[in-house]
Amino acid sequence: MSRLPSLSPELLAPELQEDHAALARLRRHSATARSDVYRALGEERSATIEGPASALLFSPGLAPRVTDLGLHLRNGSSLPVALMELVILSVAAHWRCAYAWDNHAGYALRAGISEAVIATLRDGRSPVLPEGQALALRYARSLLDRRSIDDGLHREVLARFRERGVVELAALVGYYGLLCSVLTAFDVPARGDRRPFAATTSR
Repeated sequence: MSRLPSLSPELLAPELQEDHAALARLRRHSATARSDVYRALGEERSATIEGPASALLFSPGLAPRVTDLGLHLRNGSSLPVALMELVILSVAAHWRCAYAWDNHAGYALRAGISEAVIATLRDGRSPVLPEGQALALRYARSLLDRRSIDDGLHREVLARFRERGVVELAALVGYYGLLCSVLTAFDVPARGDRRPFAATTSR
């Protein structure tokens, strides 16, 4: 059960209704060539406010700014969608964040990641992946688990993804860490109260 009250847009204070409308505009105008992965999975909007927005909307101006950054990372990144979703799942698994995991497991499937790989990530293990995806996952896990990147790994990632890709990888880990932090702090559940980590051991 979330620590936040259930909200619908019409019950928000006027300045927060403006933020909610801004969120809707951002999502509506964020269509890109990547949209097929996301359209029909978590992009539909219900009558209630859910996910990170259910917490961020309590701070005027915060939700649209955070969402705008996320949409830029999603739509403007030089990194392939499947690779990004693997990195996002690694962050969600690190935090054991049910909402983020449940949302992005669906996106990952749609981007071509197998159920077996997704289950391996959920359990905190290392799946067999193509070289670029495996390298990005190593990078994300080093940031999450060791809070550092050694020089050898940095050189590998730089050679593979160039400066832009390395910055986007680090920003992706940080951005989803922010979302998972908020979702965890307020105990925001996955849709349907699904519990993807209930049967897994603690990291």
